[in-house]
Amino acid sequence: MKDFIIILFLFLIAFSAFSACSQEPRAVHYGQDECESCKMIIVDNRFAAQLVTENGKAFIFDSIECMADYTAKNSETAQQSVLWVSSFVNPGTWINTEEAQFIRHDEIKSPMGLSLLAVKPAESEWKEGGDEYTWEEIIKWVDQSWEQRPN
Repeated sequence: MKDFIIILFLFLIAFSAFSACSQEPRAVHYGQDECESCKMIIVDNRFAAQLVTENGKAFIFDSIECMADYTAKNSETAQQSVLWVSSFVNPGTWINTEEAQFIRHDEIKSPMGLSLLAVKPAESEWKEGGDEYTWEEIIKWVDQSWEQRPN
């Protein structure tokens, strides 16, 4: 019995260590969590984004723009992280930035005003009337757009 308890204890420690390093997105507490970049309270689940480090630490953002800005300024951290964006069509469904389609659509107003949204490739109806971008293009475009903002 003593050996069983020791084995169970070791298994629980190992399981905790592995699960703590998950790079899956974490739950966002809308109306409570603060954006890592702009410090606004995150309220709209259609635009949320998060960067999850290799150690499992999640940085939450209120918009694609804020995560793109953070990524540009913290490229070393971003390279070792998994980047997630909320589906505009199915809020609360997370899409890896490597699989997402990014659209700038003037009819949609995102929290930081650059009209960016993310969808899965199958949700392409949002392409009509918008401009499509890759994640790398989003990072550059946000950097250029925000560089031109008046202070």
